[in-house]
Amino acid sequence: MKHFEKLSIESDLVKILKQRHKELQASVNEANDRVKSAPDGTLRIKQGKYFCMIKGKGLHYIPKKECEMIKRLAQKEYDLKLVKRHTLEMKIVNTLLSFIERYPVSALFSRLKPERQHLVEPVFITSAEWKSVRYKHKEFKKGDSVLKTPGGIRMRSKSELLIAGLLEEAGIAYRYEYPFEVKTGKMQKCFHPDFYCFDPESHREFIWEHFGLMDDTSYRLSAEEKLMIYTFSGVFNDKNLVVTFEEKEHPFNPDEIQKKLMSFLQKLRE
Repeated sequence: MKHFEKLSIESDLVKILKQRHKELQASVNEANDRVKSAPDGTLRIKQGKYFCMIKGKGLHYIPKKECEMIKRLAQKEYDLKLVKRHTLEMKIVNTLLSFIERYPVSALFSRLKPERQHLVEPVFITSAEWKSVRYKHKEFKKGDSVLKTPGGIRMRSKSELLIAGLLEEAGIAYRYEYPFEVKTGKMQKCFHPDFYCFDPESHREFIWEHFGLMDDTSYRLSAEEKLMIYTFSGVFNDKNLVVTFEEKEHPFNPDEIQKKLMSFLQKLRE
């Protein structure tokens, strides 16, 4: 699977179609209101002169000084065509929305038997399928804290446990310290970001790096180097990288981090 690419356009397409239907309906309502208040009859133009055709009453001349009436009749004819055209498009939009709902791309993969699923690379995956990917974790050293999430994932700090909890609460799937290769020019380096995440709503991936020992000079320099490589790689932007920091005088604040996550997800899903 390619990193930081949309895994499916379905969710975005549905949003666009629903917004389009909303706009079309509003336009139809406005046009119908104008038609209801428009003068009776239809506009006819012959040799530069304006006439009003009323069914059962024939053709009546409209003096040019009555320009407002002429414009309203012209607008009426346009609005009737607009309503007809927009109504047809709304039917097409509804048909497409219904098709996507009944035959989602994700179903193609989920309906495969397990022995076939591991042989293919789907263009759309669920959170469970995304999390099921196997990978080699970074090794823990002897003496490292034994901190585990309720799901049994071992982590290196209490702050990471809190971040994991916030991600799970928000419905975000993650892989802890998943190997990720970053290229900068001719150099290629493998990092293990704290959280490699997948948002099932936007079907986008992102990385969360938490730097918890910024008081330590060597740690801070290493963190700055990593962020510099991230920055110059051309891969990362404000929609696929979350960075949080911590030091003794500014400890981890769950409320602030949660607000940051919610703000980030809102931007990610736009």
